[in-house]
Amino acid sequence: VFRLRGLDVTVVDRRDKPERRDLVTRIGATYAATSTTPLSEIAGNGVDLAFEATGSAEVAFAAMNILGRNGALILASVTGGHRSLTVPADDVNQRLVLGNVLVAHDVGDHCAPAFFENAENFFEELSFGFRLDQIQDAI
Repeated sequence: VFRLRGLDVTVVDRRDKPERRDLVTRIGATYAATSTTPLSEIAGNGVDLAFEATGSAEVAFAAMNILGRNGALILASVTGGHRSLTVPADDVNQRLVLGNVLVAHDVGDHCAPAFFENAENFFEELSFGFRLDQIQDAI
């Protein structure tokens, strides 16, 4: 959907998967794997939008660290298990608040409607061309 709107898209995997690399390249996106290139290097000076769908708390928090100023992170998965993770909470909080970063989720019918009503203007400004209630149909 993002490529259809003309956005530059980079798909990141943990391990390089040639079949996925081929598919991503065919749709005009860039492919990268963190097994060969650190996420911070892939992100460069920060990304405008990160869509995280791995179900890994480690990846979700790493995605928070690569957002640029006024960036947005969409969490589209739920982490499983009872794994603990040590994070620099003050640093994460400062980066999110002072960087004016939005962290939102999209887990189907469990999304809080009031949140998305307030966030709708933000997403419309990104010019996706879809209202939030149309995203599932667009995908």
